[in-house]
Amino acid sequence: MLMGLTPKLQLYIYNYLVRFSSSNYYTKSNSSITGENDLPSENSEKPNKNKDGWLASLSKEMKEKFELAREFMRTNKKANTDIINKLLDSNISETDLHNLLNGPKILFTDLSDRKSLTKMITKTGKDFGSLSGVYIWTHVPSNKKYVGSAIHLPTRLRSYFLKTINIGKFLPILNNYPISEFNLEVRLTPYSSNFRNEMVLKQYFLLDKTFNMNTIRVSNNPSGSNAKSLFMYNRDLSILYYSSTKQIDFIRELGIHHSTFTKHLNNGTFYLGKYVFTKKFVETAQKVDLNMFDLLNMLEKDRIKFNVNKPVNSLSTSVILIDASTQEKHFFLSLGSALKFLKYKGCRADQRTLVKRLDTNILYYGYNCKKAPLK
Repeated sequence: MLMGLTPKLQLYIYNYLVRFSSSNYYTKSNSSITGENDLPSENSEKPNKNKDGWLASLSKEMKEKFELAREFMRTNKKANTDIINKLLDSNISETDLHNLLNGPKILFTDLSDRKSLTKMITKTGKDFGSLSGVYIWTHVPSNKKYVGSAIHLPTRLRSYFLKTINIGKFLPILNNYPISEFNLEVRLTPYSSNFRNEMVLKQYFLLDKTFNMNTIRVSNNPSGSNAKSLFMYNRDLSILYYSSTKQIDFIRELGIHHSTFTKHLNNGTFYLGKYVFTKKFVETAQKVDLNMFDLLNMLEKDRIKFNVNKPVNSLSTSVILIDASTQEKHFFLSLGSALKFLKYKGCRADQRTLVKRLDTNILYYGYNCKKAPLK
């Protein structure tokens, strides 16, 4: 599941992710993954109970890179290609870095309308020819800053507005303060077959001390990413449905069992008879800008058709909650995650009543409850 890492580190990260997997449910119709696996770190505000945990389990090479990043930050110099190439094993030039730093960027000071925000990013990105890049959150009153990267910015940024995950250093601040106190800067980066431009640009900012909400200072970090993207296409590779730099996103976010994902990825076979997992980027493929709700709903329809003869555990029932007042759709991969969402909203929900409300059109705490998928 976590290729390329030591068995001890794989086990540690797997156990860490399992603790939060039940709470990483998908909600609003334009939701997606955060992709920010804020693992405990030596720089965390909370004490690390296991000082010999993930950091001690890293390879000698990765430990050296972490130390190299820390040493460079002590110099208070701006990052340059020399340090970036050493940390990322890349070969970018000063011209490359200059172009990345001066690429298209958008500053949002009013984050109240997230739909307009993602539309603007999508339009700018399509005009530019890429939707990958970095995003910089700033909590203006405290000047706390966080930088992240994504190969599809609109999808990644939608998830931050859900406020359903409360781990790490930055997310609790974003979740607990009014959105009016934040600014968001988005910088787009072009596609390159030689190196991941968004990771290079992110690494530049990670070496800046003003980004005081980032704890891991090496862009190619031990959170399950090996800096090589994974893609989900249709059978003839003409349509790109989803991509991520982490296997765990396919497993946790799309609800695909890790052994199933690995089998199809390694063998080149078709998931649900329709989809291909590959490390290959196909430039001619049409990129479908599906929001996470529509993607999950589509996969659920295909699972029902493909697994028609397989027994289904009632606890694994996928659920859709539709807000009666706004008609926003929330997708959950299980009853348990739907219940967690309702309880997070302050509802005294229970599984038995939720099951009774499914497909009845009787509102439950203001939500119409449906079994997935929607027709």
